[in-house]
Amino acid sequence: MSAGEIFSSHITDLMKSEFERRRRLEVRGQAVITSSSGLLTLFLAIATFVVHQNYHFANCICVVLICGSFGVFVLAAAVGIATQNAFTSYVATANATIDDMVGSHWKDDADEARRICARRQVNTIKSLRIQNARKAWLALAGPILQLVALTMLAVAILMEVFSKFG
Repeated sequence: MSAGEIFSSHITDLMKSEFERRRRLEVRGQAVITSSSGLLTLFLAIATFVVHQNYHFANCICVVLICGSFGVFVLAAAVGIATQNAFTSYVATANATIDDMVGSHWKDDADEARRICARRQVNTIKSLRIQNARKAWLALAGPILQLVALTMLAVAILMEVFSKFG
């Protein structure tokens, strides 16, 4: 195998890897959406129960924490949606370049053809990496926001329990 064939194979593998990374990040975004939706449903069920019981909180900070927790859950779901749907663009081979490949470059030697294709793939890989890095930050932020929301909710519940029974 020539150096060009080795490089070409490596570049193709890198591109597959970046597309797979993008897919995994989008799956993580879906997991955040699913879990946030489930937690919001539970949250609303508890809120409905509390409202219908004419429950009065002993500590007004608990109400602020519960409302804040609800907002952070919604934000986590929004981040999950953004993880899936934002930063989806990447550089693809231009139509003019594709036309040139089957036109003016058709009779180029194999090394030149590999080089042209490799250049196009490298540009795609670079743009995918930039967008995947952005998606990775969002994929990390979603679960962190969920943890913050759960912590706020737990603190509110503990404060209320200790205010009533402490």
